[in-house]
Amino acid sequence: MRIFLFIALSLLLFSCKKDNFKDDYHQLVGRWKWTHTLVTWSTTGGWMGVIDTLYPADYGYNYEVEFHTNGKISFYQNDKLVECWKRNCVHRYTLGTYASYDINHNCNSTESDLFVDLHHPDSLSLDCRPLEASYPNLYNAYGRWNYFVREK
Repeated sequence: MRIFLFIALSLLLFSCKKDNFKDDYHQLVGRWKWTHTLVTWSTTGGWMGVIDTLYPADYGYNYEVEFHTNGKISFYQNDKLVECWKRNCVHRYTLGTYASYDINHNCNSTESDLFVDLHHPDSLSLDCRPLEASYPNLYNAYGRWNYFVREK
């Protein structure tokens, strides 16, 4: 019985896939600093336009995100760690000329917790960090795309 329990426990421990940012995801690895946010307005009819640009100075803080090679994602405000996602499921796809990443924190649902667009090797945008989108009613939405540049 002990041997069966040992084998079952060993299989369980070693069969878990470790999520990391290697291979197709290696371009995300590094620390990224928030530079600005574009605020867009869209309607269900599909009209969309940029209505404002927001900067870290407007909010009185800086914000950074770090993608680690082991799959962790760390979020910093004023150089202080405010949140760390240790397990993430990542799906990569190509959208036009740049790569996009759909990240699900804790791999606990089919919905995304974070969208990342890698525009250039040193520039990316996030859909909800540090500023999130707003949906005042069913027909209208303020989108916010937060732009970052690579620091390290």
